[in-house]
Amino acid sequence: MASPDSLNVIALISGGKDSFFSILHCLENGHKVIALANVYPPTLPKATKGHEGGATEEDLNSYMYQTVGHTVIPLYEQATGIPLYRQEISGTAVQTEKSYRPPLAHGEDVSRAKIDASSTKNVPLKCLSPSRSSITLTLSNPADNEDETESLVPLLRKVMAAHPEANAVSTGAILSTYQRTRIESVALRLGLVPLAYLWQYPSLHPSTQLSLLQDMEAVGLDARIIKVASGGLDESFLWENVASDRVMRRIERAMKRFGGGENGSVLGEGGEFETLVLNGPRNLFKRKIVVEDEDREVLSEGGGSAWLRIKRARVEERAEEESLLKAPRKPEGRYGVDEPFDDIIATISLDARSPSSDGTPESRGNKSEWDVSNQDSEEKLSSRLAPGIQTRQEYSDVMTWTAIRDTEKAVSVEVEMENIMVQIKDWFRTSGEGPHRPYTEHNIVFATILLRSMDTFASVNRIYGQLFQEPDPPTRVTVACGDMLPESRHVSITLNFNPQAPDHKKALHVQSRSYWAPANIGPYSQAISVPVSSKQSILHGPRLVYVAGQIPLDPATMSQSICEYIHEMPFRRQSVVALQHLWRIGKVMGVGWWTSAVAFLSSASKGHDPASHAILAGRVWEMRHICSEAKQEEVERDLWEEKHHGALGSGIDPVARPLPDYSMIEYTGTYVPPFFAAEVDGLPRDSSIEWHAHLGVTAGPIIIRSYIEPDVGSIHRCLIEGKTSITTILLTHGGPRFNFSGQVAILKGKCPLDRPYAASKRSSCTSYLDKGGLMKSEGQGQVVPCKSIWDKDGQRLAAAFVYRDDSQA
Repeated sequence: MASPDSLNVIALISGGKDSFFSILHCLENGHKVIALANVYPPTLPKATKGHEGGATEEDLNSYMYQTVGHTVIPLYEQATGIPLYRQEISGTAVQTEKSYRPPLAHGEDVSRAKIDASSTKNVPLKCLSPSRSSITLTLSNPADNEDETESLVPLLRKVMAAHPEANAVSTGAILSTYQRTRIESVALRLGLVPLAYLWQYPSLHPSTQLSLLQDMEAVGLDARIIKVASGGLDESFLWENVASDRVMRRIERAMKRFGGGENGSVLGEGGEFETLVLNGPRNLFKRKIVVEDEDREVLSEGGGSAWLRIKRARVEERAEEESLLKAPRKPEGRYGVDEPFDDIIATISLDARSPSSDGTPESRGNKSEWDVSNQDSEEKLSSRLAPGIQTRQEYSDVMTWTAIRDTEKAVSVEVEMENIMVQIKDWFRTSGEGPHRPYTEHNIVFATILLRSMDTFASVNRIYGQLFQEPDPPTRVTVACGDMLPESRHVSITLNFNPQAPDHKKALHVQSRSYWAPANIGPYSQAISVPVSSKQSILHGPRLVYVAGQIPLDPATMSQSICEYIHEMPFRRQSVVALQHLWRIGKVMGVGWWTSAVAFLSSASKGHDPASHAILAGRVWEMRHICSEAKQEEVERDLWEEKHHGALGSGIDPVARPLPDYSMIEYTGTYVPPFFAAEVDGLPRDSSIEWHAHLGVTAGPIIIRSYIEPDVGSIHRCLIEGKTSITTILLTHGGPRFNFSGQVAILKGKCPLDRPYAASKRSSCTSYLDKGGLMKSEGQGQVVPCKSIWDKDGQRLAAAFVYRDDSQA
């Protein structure tokens, strides 16, 4: 019986191994495949030389689709018993960058489009195993300049008309982004859920290059090599079954001799080879496809490229002994956690330092309220944000701007959100002056949304999303603060702007379900990176990475169930799963070091105990750093993107490195970036925890400075390439006459900025303040009001500040 969460899937197929293996994972996840869909090259005016009649076979060398072997595609309907729909390819590769902007609708403002006149070339590529890669906005004219991606629209509409129950589409994306983003664009426009269960597959458990091919072999997939296009492969590889140990090892050896063998080349991710599936497990293939030796012809294109023309093929019954070997393995480790995160869970379970979530020991932290009424006015705390204000911090090229409703009258959350959107747009028009040109929504790299109640999240999300009409919206964190927001206010939004974002940002914006990390469930990207400074080499200098808050969703189902018989994830595992998502995103973006992190804790979660949960989360953070110090972890590269746009165009660091990469920092001894936990009123999807790393850094050197003053707090500085410093200050609670400014001054004096950082200017500041109130003097920029704040040892903090200073030299 189908699961209540089962989807009715249209499976995009090319004939290749990845699209069919993705179908098997759709079935394994309880979905029903109701139709196959395929695009094919236009009919040629005459047959290719040497072809003996029948359908014309041609390798179109499309950016988007595999076309070699396309004459066999009609046989898949007979072989699988699933109806097949086809559509002729029209147009060319108009947009050749990673992200995709759909054509402008009739009458839409063309000023938002950017014409890319140089992006009309065709390059050999794989098919609907979308794995290529980020950002060009191109105006396409449907009459004479349509992108070939749009061929999918009439195809899928045709299927949806015949199968109104269809609500999802599957692809075989593995490592890169080019095709995945295009299929996501089409799917979401048509109201279909995109599924890409093979996304980042080689980086998942057990994290080997051959694991995907080995898993295909395990289920009995017969995928023949039908094209080779690499100096490491020759015609002798044609018609070999890539899903066999002998052949995959042979490919691996050949690619290593040619200087590859890693990061997807053995999977054909750089277009090294393409495949045609003839047979597979019985739950998909009821019959098999047969091609006799005399019905195959080798065609050489020169330059090491050759492919097979299929003259004739047929479908025949399978032998009884050809049965399903076993269900496809889910590459997600035990209960969704792989090494080393599973090791962390096991260690924490046995670690006497780690408390359970049952009850709060009396000795853990001071949970009492404190009176601030006698403090000086400059240090006085207020229990709420001042109403009707917009704060702006603009001391360098980087800027932070906060807006809440500018009227006193109580209104609905929808009206309030519309009011804030008007403020933002008005600010763009009248005040958003950047160093080189006016700021727009394209300059926003990160947003913090504070809600009174998570119940309003859907309404706020819908209106907020109207601000971003182009690919790769900013990253964000969303939390509910309850009555800590100003009276009668529902929402506050803080935006971080960067002048280099429109031209130099790199984005990770995955909207498909997979085993890797949660798909975006709103108008935001998983990560955005920008150069540290406009005065450095844009191509080779370090980058700062903004990552969206991560909650413990199962990526394959987008729920918090860890398996079909365990529907409630304990806090210990929630903490580890959400941090694993952060790590996976960081590795894809080339992050080698986190500057600091906060774990938001929901006071509404079952068994909530902020002190104990802070200790658990802090221990997980600490262990993930310490256990990684001696391990070298590989970053999966986008070989197709490197081939056609250069390694630096992919947004991924081409050098394998661990996360954290201790070779990037200058510090004596073992160092773990600062951590604290902030208790808030609620989190998205009723999560108990949301991890937010304040910034990731992609390259060193990073100078670390830290100092701890008993009964005052601690200060931690990351000094990046003589240009930027990121400072985290954690203040302990010192009693009823606690002095914020004095405590901060003590810590700054003990840990002064090195030259040239001493002459830098404040770019942004985020202040996390205990519910005792919000401080006036230090908190320029963004304020996050918290019910309580805790350090890694379960001691209550008065405040935490994270700020950035940039050199003006």
